[in-house]
Amino acid sequence: MKTGILVSVIIMGCAALPVAAQIKCFERDKVTSHLDEAFAEASIAAGMTEDGSLLEVFSDIHGKTWTILISTTSGLACIMASGHDWNRLKALEKKAEQKQPSEDL
Repeated sequence: MKTGILVSVIIMGCAALPVAAQIKCFERDKVTSHLDEAFAEASIAAGMTEDGSLLEVFSDIHGKTWTILISTTSGLACIMASGHDWNRLKALEKKAEQKQPSEDL
């Protein structure tokens, strides 16, 4: 009986996940072209993950919309999240301007 209840709770929980929570992957060139044409978004930040994938934040010039992509080495780009009202962290930009990396390392 307890197992049946647990299974029911898990199934109901999975059914409650919004469709938007599902990760969608497409050819990277098509995704970036769509972001540019439909939303005027361009890559504003990027970094490499430990597995060699490229994580990027795309946003339009005014921050009205944003998208986070992870691009794989096979050429796929997966939309991890998207939204509106992107805000640049000015404190971080100022810190980066003040501190330049040392080449003595």
